[in-house]
Amino acid sequence: MIRSILPALLLAVTLGQPEPLSRAMLATFPPVSGEQKMLVIDYPVDGDTIDMAFLVPVRCRVFGINTPEMRPRLRDANGRERSKAERDAERAAAIAAQAYLKKIMPVGTLATVKVEGKDSLGRTLADIYMRAHGGTSLGEHLIQQGHGKAFLP
Repeated sequence: MIRSILPALLLAVTLGQPEPLSRAMLATFPPVSGEQKMLVIDYPVDGDTIDMAFLVPVRCRVFGINTPEMRPRLRDANGRERSKAERDAERAAAIAAQAYLKKIMPVGTLATVKVEGKDSLGRTLADIYMRAHGGTSLGEHLIQQGHGKAFLP
């Protein structure tokens, strides 16, 4: 899952880790609900899911937002079969959302993460704040840019 150890090393150097990594520090990763941590972007999986890392890899789902799916469902929420054109349009929108996410938060970017819990797929639900953009909420930014919609699981 981790593309390289460089992002974790970059984070440790950037934060000026004053003490060696301890068992207590390792025990707090991945972060648990209510915690706020600084993590490094490892890979944007799609528009609302990001692999992040520090001491261990963490797959985060951006809390409060839903973006188009890379693998669109065959049926909509009402059970109606979706056409190939509808699915292709959703996939194109998903690719655009992922590309935008890669552009604004490339691999190695530092982000502040506030954990909200876990989703049904075991991903860490997190509010992610973009340090390079003045601490702006990633979810709110993606919604404002038209790449997602507000969604609470």
